Amino acid sequence: MRLLWFALLAGCGPEHRVEGIAVGNPGTFKPKTAVAARIAFNSASGGFSTVDLLDCDGGSRRIAERVILQLLGASSLSLPPGEWCALRLVAEEPMVFSLEGTSGGSAQLTLAVQSLSLTNDTGFVIDGQSLLLEVGSPDWLDEATLGIEGGDDVEIKPDDTQHDFLVDVIETESSLFEDVDGDGLITNADALIADAAGIENGDPETAAPTTGCMTATSAAGATVGWWIGAALLGLRRRIGWEKPPRASRLVQDARSSLASIRT
Repeated sequence: MRLLWFALLAGCGPEHRVEGIAVGNPGTFKPKTAVAARIAFNSASGGFSTVDLLDCDGGSRRIAERVILQLLGASSLSLPPGEWCALRLVAEEPMVFSLEGTSGGSAQLTLAVQSLSLTNDTGFVIDGQSLLLEVGSPDWLDEATLGIEGGDDVEIKPDDTQHDFLVDVIETESSLFEDVDGDGLITNADALIADAAGIENGDPETAAPTTGCMTATSAAGATVGWWIGAALLGLRRRIGWEKPPRASRLVQDARSSLASIRT
């Protein structure tokens, strides 16, 4: 890790920003609803007024406007290359999920999510990768939480008890992954690059310094040390930061609260 710090420091100097020029290859982005045990999704979609990438200097790049995204991996958007600190989606319409449980019940969810912001304070590089947005977190739904374990058919709307719990999980526990193995699925092989809770300074033991020379748009005049640092940082990002095991405390608290309400 000392080598990474040395290389980055060697490359730091007066910044030469070439405005409007992106270095690298465009990437792709697909949203996928997080898996849930004993739940099968028939459809999932959401309407968004804007989709933006935010750079690490306060700027942004509009990716899409007034778009309906399928949340089971069927929709794809192109992402510009460069180094970014966040992906932000602002909702225009509720997310709608249709699903069935293995006990025979079904549910229609209409969830009034306001926005999704997946952040990484140290930045992440887009250079030809495929990115997957995990909507929610693993096992964010179960038959008991939805009330379909007895084979019932239910509809959950914004005025229902379960609604706010489910919206909170989506808004605070969604994550952005690099699809390292290219299978279109979110697995342990994939690298976490940003999440709704925010990745602050990466792994505390191996975080790279966030200096002005760490931007993908400052290629002009970059030194050999900068490129060595960027290569090492890219390797670290490909390995990814480990996310704590889930289902989350929020999901567990929601289930306990719902169980007490229902009894």
